Amino acid sequence: MHTTREYIDLLVREFWKRGFSIEYRKFGKYLPNPPLVGSFHVDIIAKKNRDYAIGIFVSDSDISDMGFFNRINYLSSRISKFNKKNVELMIGVSFENYKAVKELLNSMDFLSRPNLNLIILQENEVDLFSAASQKQSNYTYIPFN
Repeated sequence: MHTTREYIDLLVREFWKRGFSIEYRKFGKYLPNPPLVGSFHVDIIAKKNRDYAIGIFVSDSDISDMGFFNRINYLSSRISKFNKKNVELMIGVSFENYKAVKELLNSMDFLSRPNLNLIILQENEVDLFSAASQKQSNYTYIPFN
């Protein structure tokens, strides 16, 4: 089981994979904490060119919270102030909570569904240069002539 900080670190990696740069980050060492969006707390605010994105991590307690619907509905309907584009909402969940959150999102009726991205946060990256992965490799080197 990971801590909330570790899950936010994994969510930051997902933003980086999609080409976003992080502007605000909860539990950041060098970046400031994100401001409130409306009256809701967020974990990450990121930017790619002129497009913005909001990232939140949904924990076990958030799923059972009655304000979860309002939070998701409000955050997914945000529009950028300057270029009037939709702000993407990335929702990070643990593998154990994925099914419950997906069912909750499918049961919600709101118009901003294309702005939502549900992401399973799990650490599955393999270091290609570690000794353990080189021992498990089944590939043989054949010189190219």
